[in-house]
Amino acid sequence: MSGYRYLLFPRGNQPTIGEVGELQNYAGTLLGRFAYGTDRKTNSLAIAFEADAFAQALQTHKGFKALIHKWELRGATVCEHLGFVKDSQALRPAPSNQWSPSPQHSTLFPQTTSTVTAQEKLIAAKELAAQEALGRSLLGVQHTKEQHKLLTRFAGWVLYFFIAAGSLMTIVAGIYTYQRLQGAPGERRKETIERVAEDAINEPLEAQR
Repeated sequence: MSGYRYLLFPRGNQPTIGEVGELQNYAGTLLGRFAYGTDRKTNSLAIAFEADAFAQALQTHKGFKALIHKWELRGATVCEHLGFVKDSQALRPAPSNQWSPSPQHSTLFPQTTSTVTAQEKLIAAKELAAQEALGRSLLGVQHTKEQHKLLTRFAGWVLYFFIAAGSLMTIVAGIYTYQRLQGAPGERRKETIERVAEDAINEPLEAQR
């Protein structure tokens, strides 16, 4: 089972700014282990979550569950396997008046307020970069595990293949050797005895001293 869950949006469909803000509010619950990207086949927006954190958030936070359900009603689907490509630029939230970003998320959405300081922007940027780095690292580990499983299965198949090939070659060599022995020229035992006997009779006797 995959260690990730992927929320795949329909092609051309994006969450609103307010909905992305709601998702960011659950960053602590999700342990920051989610990342934005695209589906390799359709190039549609996809959000990757660590499976355990995603399941825990669904069970313990009704608001998070309602947000996912809202996206599902608009055509989004939760997948266990996806050709996910990490790309933070894939997220282009649609305008919304339902949510006003807090200072800690103001760098994610280009809306400024008079209360946001340069230090708060820097802290928010560092937090976002750390979350993305963690998500990228976990995705890399998952891909490595999947590749290791494939290599292990392939190695097992190769071993059986060589065993089968060796057995077949042994059988073929045995059949070939048997046919050569059967077809080899030779004389029967009776013929050998008669030939030796005749040679002994026809051999001249040496003079006795």
